[in-house]
Amino acid sequence: RKFLRLDRGDALMHRSMLHHGVDVRPTIEDGIMERWSWIIWFRDSESCSDHSLDWFVDCARGGNAACMDMYANQLSALKKSEWPHPNIGNEITQWTMRAADLGNEGAMLRLGRGYLKQQNSPLPFDREKGMKYLEAAARPLEEGGGNNPVARYSIAIILLQELEQHGQADQNLMKDILSRVFNQVEAGAMAGHAFSMFNLGIAHLFGYGSHCIDARLAADWFLAADIPEGYYAASMYHRSIGNMQEAVRLEKIALATGYGSFYRSKEARSQTGAGGAKHVDLNLLWPPNEKGDLPPKF
Repeated sequence: RKFLRLDRGDALMHRSMLHHGVDVRPTIEDGIMERWSWIIWFRDSESCSDHSLDWFVDCARGGNAACMDMYANQLSALKKSEWPHPNIGNEITQWTMRAADLGNEGAMLRLGRGYLKQQNSPLPFDREKGMKYLEAAARPLEEGGGNNPVARYSIAIILLQELEQHGQADQNLMKDILSRVFNQVEAGAMAGHAFSMFNLGIAHLFGYGSHCIDARLAADWFLAADIPEGYYAASMYHRSIGNMQEAVRLEKIALATGYGSFYRSKEARSQTGAGGAKHVDLNLLWPPNEKGDLPPKF
């Protein structure tokens, strides 16, 4: 992610294919956090008819993977009354698969999460296909992949779900899976994925992945995540070592940026949090650590 600071009176224009979001920064002293926006959508039509489907269809048919993916997204956003034909679900899947075959990491991510039922999808559950697409999206850049941190985080989710279902009785299997989860979360954190950063902090705090417990390093990753839950977790660390001034300061930041509020609830966070995709949980299914302790839920 790259951030562009906008202050009062600033304006920004972008094309529809830009993936974007808004990060509102509060005034820490009084906790005020406001966003006032005047947003204008332009349509290439004198009658204001929506021709957005036409924007990508020609270049999609011309073999552009990004256009294929964007066209599939445009189709999936249509209301049923707007469907151009009844088999639109098949067309969406076909365009997404074609984009993935050409190396589009967003398409690979959606197919992987679709096959694994991590998001709403007409695709049947298929672990092998789902993991294949996620691993392709997560593959490092130097190996021809997209190094997609959301794909890495999605792999970690699946591994921990399977560990909860089958593997906690087998200590060797549990250590192997936790090591793999740690590697995925660490790589995602290095790529700037906020939920991965937060969970890398959890991993260091509880000693997951054959790593020693390191509360100081955990607090650093909580802060690096730059999300309300991370600031609150870091404040808990400073409170535990008696650094009350820093603990209070970080807790104020956490509360000012929404910690504990409705719009940072689990449900709201899965829609608009920093997980990189919908229906992504900040709280990974970590098992009890070697001391029998479980991470708190945020």
